[in-house]
Amino acid sequence: LATLLLALWLEVVGLAMYCLLRPALTPRPGLYAFSKVVGVLVITYIPWLAVGIGWLSFTPTLMTTVTAVFVALGLVAYRRRPELEFPRGEVRATEILFWGAFLFFLIIRAFNPEIYWGEKPMDFSFLNSLYRTTTLPPPEPWFAGSPLNYTYFGYFIVVAAGKCLNIHPALMFNLAIAMFGGLTAVSVFGAGT
Repeated sequence: LATLLLALWLEVVGLAMYCLLRPALTPRPGLYAFSKVVGVLVITYIPWLAVGIGWLSFTPTLMTTVTAVFVALGLVAYRRRPELEFPRGEVRATEILFWGAFLFFLIIRAFNPEIYWGEKPMDFSFLNSLYRTTTLPPPEPWFAGSPLNYTYFGYFIVVAAGKCLNIHPALMFNLAIAMFGGLTAVSVFGAGT
């Protein structure tokens, strides 16, 4: 169920961003692939900034609200331009590449889902720290009482999706590897087309 929820979230966010970007940018190959990545970045960057400044708390309600507003804006953009077309060949190629890479990394993690060797315990501690906090920067999991002085925006993206979809951190850790694998694949595809 967690995998399906994340898949639905990624698709909806990507489609909403395409509907917002397509009228604003000149048509070019790779825009659909680009919109998948930009959608995830924008939908997480705005809350990251608002929470970092101290305006809002990093809660599941915030992430659900931001997602709903973002999707509503995408729907409005689509309804204003009903002639907006989706390039079928690019959509097909992007979706096959994204979900192929996603499934490839998901299968790899399914054969080795443990989080106890290498840097995984550190990554998982950062992830859990972000899951528990409502303010930024998150608390340092290894040095109690101090803020996390580390690049944590990638972890924030994962936790933002996890909080929005109510996915357990251990599941989200493994799904995130597949998500970033798919997003990286379509980024390269979009840049190369």
